[in-house]
Amino acid sequence: MENKLKSNGMKDLIPILSVTGSDGTGGSGIQADIKTCAVLGGYALSVVTAVTVQDTRGILSTHPMPSEVIDSQLESITRDMPPCAVKVGMLCDVESVEVVSKHVRKLRNVVLDTAFVSSRGESIASRDVVDSVRRKVMPYCEIVIMKLSEVELLLNGKIANCEDLLSSAQLLLERGGLKALVVQGALNKDGVYSDLFFASDDSQPQGYFYQYFVLPDFTNCNTHGLAGTLSACIANYLAQKNPLPEAVKQSYRYLQTLTVYSVSSPLGHQSSLIGHTPTNSSKLPTKHFTPRQQEIYNAFMQLLTNHYDKQHDVQFYADRLNISIRYLSQVTMSICGKPSKQLVMEALIDNASKLLTTTTYSIQEIAFRLGFSSQAQFTRVFKQMKGVAPSDFRGVKN
Repeated sequence: MENKLKSNGMKDLIPILSVTGSDGTGGSGIQADIKTCAVLGGYALSVVTAVTVQDTRGILSTHPMPSEVIDSQLESITRDMPPCAVKVGMLCDVESVEVVSKHVRKLRNVVLDTAFVSSRGESIASRDVVDSVRRKVMPYCEIVIMKLSEVELLLNGKIANCEDLLSSAQLLLERGGLKALVVQGALNKDGVYSDLFFASDDSQPQGYFYQYFVLPDFTNCNTHGLAGTLSACIANYLAQKNPLPEAVKQSYRYLQTLTVYSVSSPLGHQSSLIGHTPTNSSKLPTKHFTPRQQEIYNAFMQLLTNHYDKQHDVQFYADRLNISIRYLSQVTMSICGKPSKQLVMEALIDNASKLLTTTTYSIQEIAFRLGFSSQAQFTRVFKQMKGVAPSDFRGVKN
C-alpha cells in the first residue's frame, strides 16, 4: 500500500528511513541523510544504530546502540510510518545485523551502504560483522554501495585492474544473491578513477549491465560521507518510483552538483565538508541534459582534477575535449548551474583556501604550486573570489 505523509494541503511527503550511525560533524550518517532527504523532497525517518565520537580528523570512538533498542526503534517507526525506501548504513555488531535483517526483509527499496571502512580508510566493522551483513542483509537489498577496499575485503583478494573489477562484481552478484551494486573508487578501462554501477540484466547477452560514473574529486578535497549520501539519494529516487538505473543516474547527477559546490570548510581542520544544498541559494538544475553532455561534463571534471593547478585557461580544457568554450559552458551550466570558467577558478581557490589553512607554505609558495605566475596575480584572483586577501584569510582562519 502506498504510504505518503499528508501535510495540510501541501505536497505529500515520501517517508525515507535511514538506519545508520550518528556523525556529529554532519558530514555522514543520520545527519547527512536528513539533509539529503530534505533537498530531494523526502521526509526523513531515522533509526540510530550507533553514536560516534569524531571530528574532521577521524573517528575517535564508536558506541553501538543495544540491539534491543535498534529493534524497538525499527518496530515503532515501520509500524506507524511505513517507509517507501530504506537506507542502511553503519552496523557495529552481529546482534545489530540480526535485528536489522529481521526488519529489512519485510521492507522495500532497501539500499545498503556497507560502511565497513570509512572514507578516511579506518576499519569500522569486524570480520564477523562483514560476514553477517553479507549473508543476512545484502540479499534483501535493491542495491549495495561499496568502496573498492570493501569489495576486496569481502572477496579476500586484490583488484588490480578493470577486468578484475568486473569479474569481482559479477562474482558478488552470483554468490551473494545481489541484484546490483556500486563500487566506488575503481579504475575504468581508460584508467580514470570512477564508480562502477553493475546490475543483473537478463536482456543483456552476458546477463548483466554496467556503467561507469566519474565524480569530480579535487586532489586536496575530502569526500567524507560520499557513499552515505549516494545511498540516501538512491533510496529517495527509488521511493519516487524511478527504475533502479534511472535512480542511480539521477543520484550521480545530484552528487556531481554537490561535489562542484563543496567548500573547504572553515569549521574543521582536515575536511572539506559536502554541501548538501548548493551555495549562493542556487537550486539544483532542472534542465534536461543528454548522455553526451554528461559524458563531456564528467570528462571536463576529470581533466580539471588533473590539471587545475597548471592550466587556468578554459581553452585548454575545451581543446582537450575537442569542443568550443561556448559549448563547454553550456554543458556545465546545464548540469551544475555554473560556467566552466567559474568551475576552474573555484577549483583553484578552494584548494588555495585549504593550503592556506592547513599548511605552513608561504603565500608565494602556494601561488606557484597552483600555477600562478606571481604572488600578485594569485592575490588578485583570490581577493576577487573570496573578498579578502590570502594573508587576511589565513589570519582569520587561524
